[in-house]
Amino acid sequence: MKKSFWILLILSLFFWLLDARGSFNWLHQFFGQFTNRARKSALLVVQKEEDENWEGQIAVLQLRVSQLEEENKSARRLLGADLSSKLKFIPAHLVGLNPDSFILDQGSFGGILEDSLVLFENILVGKIVKVNSFNSRGIFLTNNDFRLAVGIWRKNEEEKNLAGKGILQGGASLLIEEILPEEEVEEGDLAASLEQEGEFLIGQVIKIEWGQGKVFKRAEVKGFIDLRNLRTVMVVKQ
Repeated sequence: MKKSFWILLILSLFFWLLDARGSFNWLHQFFGQFTNRARKSALLVVQKEEDENWEGQIAVLQLRVSQLEEENKSARRLLGADLSSKLKFIPAHLVGLNPDSFILDQGSFGGILEDSLVLFENILVGKIVKVNSFNSRGIFLTNNDFRLAVGIWRKNEEEKNLAGKGILQGGASLLIEEILPEEEVEEGDLAASLEQEGEFLIGQVIKIEWGQGKVFKRAEVKGFIDLRNLRTVMVVKQ
């Protein structure tokens, strides 16, 4: 017991003398440098995460500003179009785009309903076929499933007259079928929806021929816009 006591006492005195003479300073310095480097690395990581977070928020804000600018442009174009002041519209952005269909960032919570017509300016581009809470799916005029009763209008300097009626069948070529034989439609006439007295334009008649069985006439229509370039549209509020 006494032997162990003296050994511990001697070792304690030895380490105390070394510490008093600064022999452990290198150990303190090593751990101090290590701690400082770790602290700096942690600060750099935090700073990087904050920078990335700010960059993400700035990107989101820039996107929203761009969307609002496009909405304002669309609204101004609608104001300049020959449309009834009674009409109400819901602005929406295309978040998904296929050759003959699209997805909008507005759904039932935004007031979108199925079968609502979709416009760019005063030009009809499609209709809504499915609505979810926060988005909706629509089809373009070029979709093979698109069907709509339309009118063929002849416009002069003073007025616009209905020259004929038919059923627009969507597809790569827009065709108005089931035009009555006695209706004197002509090349250059305008195709538009029957709703709102032809305010929603579709395109211009470029060809007229007899349909299958030569019972009805049909007209081929050329659209006014390139659907692939759409970014913002207006949905007619029902």
